[in-house]
Amino acid sequence: MAASGSPRLHRMSRTLLVETRMCLAALQQNPPPPESLLAEHRVLRDALEQGDAARMTSVLEAHMADAVSRILDVTVVEPRSAAGGEPPALPA
Repeated sequence: MAASGSPRLHRMSRTLLVETRMCLAALQQNPPPPESLLAEHRVLRDALEQGDAARMTSVLEAHMADAVSRILDVTVVEPRSAAGGEPPALPA
């Protein structure tokens, strides 16, 4: 992107890279099984090699939706207060 000579495109790509890294880090809290991830990536590769845009789009959308689900499914527990009290209860 830097080679494009476009400061705007370069800035946008840097932002996307930072957000991607943040999501990948968050995904480490609830990762998919390695076998499943490998199988999905193989299907994506095959669809790309075969030029099957519909299949590629469908599989990629499901792949990304699963990642979002896994990131959002991680329970966040608030830290204890400075006074050392109990952490707040999680919503039911």
